This record gives sequence, C-alpha cells and structure tokens, in this order.
Amino acid sequence: MRIRLTPFIMMLMLCTACDRTGSSAGATAEVTPNQVTFTIPVEQRSAWRWNVGSTPRNAFEYDWSISQGVRSFGFSVWKKGDAAPEQGNLSELVKAGQGSIWEPTSEGGGRLVGKIGVAAVRDDSALQMVLSDQSILKELLERRPSTLEVVSKTLDTTKQQYTIVEQRYSIALNYR
Repeated sequence: MRIRLTPFIMMLMLCTACDRTGSSAGATAEVTPNQVTFTIPVEQRSAWRWNVGSTPRNAFEYDWSISQGVRSFGFSVWKKGDAAPEQGNLSELVKAGQGSIWEPTSEGGGRLVGKIGVAAVRDDSALQMVLSDQSILKELLERRPSTLEVVSKTLDTTKQQYTIVEQRYSIALNYR
C-alpha cells in the first residue's frame, strides 16, 4: 500500500521526500508484529557528496529520522573528523552512514541504544529502514498511531558554506 505524505516544509530549498513540485513520492510504512519497514523516497541526485570541506568536524550532513515516544530512529551520515571528501550513489552513502536508535540524555544529547537496517532501494531513489526493536514495536502496536513524523535533514551541496535543509512531514502507518 502506498502512503501519501503531507509536507510541512520549514525551508523550501530542496525536498528530499517529494519531487520538485512537492507532490507525494510514494513513502510507505508497514507495521507487522515482527518489524516495521519505512520506505522514504529521497531526492534524485547524480552524486551524493559527504565529508564536504565546508562541513564542520563531526557534524551531520544527512539524517532521516522518525520519533516514537522518547526514542528516535533513522539513518545518519556525519563528517567524521577530518575525513576526505567522498561522493557516490545512494547505496554508497548508505555504506558511509549508520542506522541507529537513540534515546535522549539528561545533558541534552543522545545515547545510542540500538541499530536498524538501512538499504538503498527503488534504483537508489529511496531509503528503506527496517526496525525490529521489540519495545518500539510493542508501543506502536499498543498505541497504533495513524502517523509518525519524519524529519529529513540534507546537506545542500550547491552552497559554498555548510547549509542543512530541514523538512518535516508525516507518514501514515499501515498495520498488518
């Protein structure tokens, strides 16, 4: 089942979950008792760039995250120290990043509490994130929210300076 996204654009520069006109791009969320699979369309790029020179050390360059309760989960790529610039297709970007589950800390940061599976799908036009954390699944199945918020943060490589474009939108959940 394809799910329609409703965009809530904070900065209208790039749209990673929609095409250039802002229409639905076919995001899906399938919830079963064993896992939830999110398929998030991303902007088509001839090449994804990371570890860009203008990015501060240890700063995020790409992040697609979903919150459920106090936890967040998703896929992130950040510049690791003084790493050399790289580029490639979406599959290569996925290899450079990490699928994670985070909990907030009392200091205002986050603590890694688990991993999720991430793959590039649909001919490198979407990210597929597979979550099998039983506590999050249990909460989803008990509360049965109709939507969850997705926050997309992407590096704008057309700018000379470090610029992140953020977009928020909701994704409907299909329970099986």
